[in-house]
Amino acid sequence: RDGNFKWSQSFGSTGVDAGYGVALQPGSNALVLTGNFSSSVTFATGNTLTSDGLSDIFVYKGDTNGNFTWVKKLGGKKNDQPRDVAVDVAGNIYTTGYFSDSANFDPNGTYMVHGQVFYQDIFVSKLNASGNFVYASGFGGPMMAAGSEEPPKFFGEAIAVDAAGKAYVTGRIDYANVDFAPGAEVYYAKSKGNSDIFVMGLTDAGNLSWVRTFGAAGNDVGNGIALDDAGNIYTTGAFFNTIVFNPDPQAAAPSLASAGSSDIFVHKIGQASCVSSLSPVIDEKACDTFHYGGVAYTTSQVFSALAVNAAGCDSMITINLTVGKSSAPSLYTPPMQCDTFDFFGTVYTQSGQYNQVLTNVAGCDSLVTIDLTIVHSSWD
Repeated sequence: RDGNFKWSQSFGSTGVDAGYGVALQPGSNALVLTGNFSSSVTFATGNTLTSDGLSDIFVYKGDTNGNFTWVKKLGGKKNDQPRDVAVDVAGNIYTTGYFSDSANFDPNGTYMVHGQVFYQDIFVSKLNASGNFVYASGFGGPMMAAGSEEPPKFFGEAIAVDAAGKAYVTGRIDYANVDFAPGAEVYYAKSKGNSDIFVMGLTDAGNLSWVRTFGAAGNDVGNGIALDDAGNIYTTGAFFNTIVFNPDPQAAAPSLASAGSSDIFVHKIGQASCVSSLSPVIDEKACDTFHYGGVAYTTSQVFSALAVNAAGCDSMITINLTVGKSSAPSLYTPPMQCDTFDFFGTVYTQSGQYNQVLTNVAGCDSLVTIDLTIVHSSWD
């Protein structure tokens, strides 16, 4: 309490290792730590973890002095990153962060959570006080915002848990529309800018109970979350430009405006209550294939689906889908050129075959191979 040194511990290897979240078990003050590691890391004699991919997640439990009790590994073949950890009164441990492709969240067996290949999805994991698997859930989706070349990414940044063992998570969704429900049910939210804030509540079984999203045209993110005894939810993070934090579309909606590049926000919401909304029509464009709710659409059409509205409640939406087709690769042999050849802004000065990606009339990428002959001028 006086800021003087008490103790320290370290774990690591020759790779890149980091701790991201720390929590204490209520009552016992047992230490819980989460982070990521690469290669192999020894946490105590006879307790070495070896990563399966680029980086894996560790969950470490120690006593009040940080001394080893147990350590567990979670993750898959790619880059898996935790961001925060929370502990409930029974000693159950909840972590959140993001994972890529597929990852195993049962440290003593196999429980695979499958995300979108090459993308980053949110995970929420629960282990009991002994480090045994309870549940794991993934949240995300493959859809990309129209006109964006960035892949969709989903990040769980902070987690809190109430006395009933229900978890609450905040973070961000980037460049995308996202289906927060991992099963057949659809909870659809669309990013308004580069990234939006989300706050979601889970059931005690790890299923989605409700979700809220907030954002504007910039990069908005939720970085911290806490609960009070009444169950109200507090979040903090960063926002750009002007943003509305009231999730109820039927109520007054005061906005906050940032004074500079980004500003701090502190936000309080109560437990979710639903407000009905009319069915909106959403225009979507895709090239070749559009993914929604686990279904791949390859033709232009209009379809309806269950989604989450701005208040986080079930609503039917109508998607007006236009699917453009990429052109087949083609070979173009221009007439012989003198010195240079300008092809849609790219200037070539040597003979050869060159590949160039163009946008066709449907707005989709098309590959053109240019078989080019250039003759250079000569002077006597």
